[in-house]
Amino acid sequence: MTMARSLVLLLALAAPAVAGDQEAYGLLRQAYDRWNDPDPAEALRLADEALAQNPTSKVVRTQILLFIGSLHQVKTGNLDAALERYDQIIQSLVGVADPQLKQLKAEAMVRKGTLVYSERNDPEAALKLYQSAHQTNQLSTTVESASQLAFRMGRDPARGQAARDKFMEVALKAAQEAVQLAPRQFVGDEARQASNLAKCQLQQVIVLTALGQADEAKAAWDAIDKAKFGDAALYQRALLHALRGEADEATALLKQFMGTRPAGEDGRAARNQLRKFIRSEPDFEALRSRPDWKELVEDEPTPRR
Repeated sequence: MTMARSLVLLLALAAPAVAGDQEAYGLLRQAYDRWNDPDPAEALRLADEALAQNPTSKVVRTQILLFIGSLHQVKTGNLDAALERYDQIIQSLVGVADPQLKQLKAEAMVRKGTLVYSERNDPEAALKLYQSAHQTNQLSTTVESASQLAFRMGRDPARGQAARDKFMEVALKAAQEAVQLAPRQFVGDEARQASNLAKCQLQQVIVLTALGQADEAKAAWDAIDKAKFGDAALYQRALLHALRGEADEATALLKQFMGTRPAGEDGRAARNQLRKFIRSEPDFEALRSRPDWKELVEDEPTPRR
């Protein structure tokens, strides 16, 4: 799920009844409407103004903090500010029982996990955050992300074999749980539900294939409705082809996945982030020397001003 889309879903949580909270919530919605502005300054100003209303509703306050953290993570690049907001949410909601607050807390954990992995290069901390998020609010998307990260760590040749085996065990268990949970998520949206289920099933096939469990992998593969694969599954499909030794197919899918990033300067950071993932994927190691992989692994330089 993209961050922008998940923000829409979180904003759809029950609107506040108290007048002051309604004003804060209204400012937050105005800020969200400016999410796609080339300059995030106005969205940030509106969100800060919403927070300055000191909403009494924990749900509204947490929504605002989550939006500000996301804005810094994706738009301003102020990662320390993003982490500060996510930590505020996590620490303020220890032991929370309210379902809406649990959902928001889990979302903050997931976003912090993504940040500490992709920008702080700390996969162990990221995995713990994904697992904590899943314990807080069980979703197939969260536990499937945990499986992907554990798999990557389990395939890392720089780690000891015992550690790799442990991570692969975690990856398989998480993938299997994701498949079980997928039918309960996105209820009412059959297309997204089916696409998510196919993606979770694909992750299970990847782990089983890497573990050498050929019969189980084939059975899991045969159970997938391949027509339901969406763009979000392109990277994993490429990974499966790499595991099978199908280099051309893996290359074509990764190029297709790169094409889903925004074009031009606006998408340079997103394209380079994907290149970072490709370069560090253990199962792509044998393919990175291919001449046609240059565009997949070499970062685009930042234009001189």
